[in-house]
Amino acid sequence: MLTDLGREYLASRETSLVVTAIRRTFWGIEEMLAWLEEQPLTMDQLHTRFNTLGAGWEKTTQIRYRLNWLLAAGLVVQEPDSRPARYTLVRS
Repeated sequence: MLTDLGREYLASRETSLVVTAIRRTFWGIEEMLAWLEEQPLTMDQLHTRFNTLGAGWEKTTQIRYRLNWLLAAGLVVQEPDSRPARYTLVRS
């Protein structure tokens, strides 16, 4: 079933609507954005923080999904040449 927000997105193609849907729907998005605003973090560091919140994720798959959504929306970037990869919030 398509939501009102989904219909609005299809009509406008506004990325901000996708960001709104992600922020409303998926647990941990707001926390991840706040952490990445404070400092760049690696996947392992994000994994540790999520598990501190009670996620109980054995692997980083759920974190990778969330990061990819935020990367695609332009809210987060990977720091160039960082090894291991570090992610940070885009400053507007």
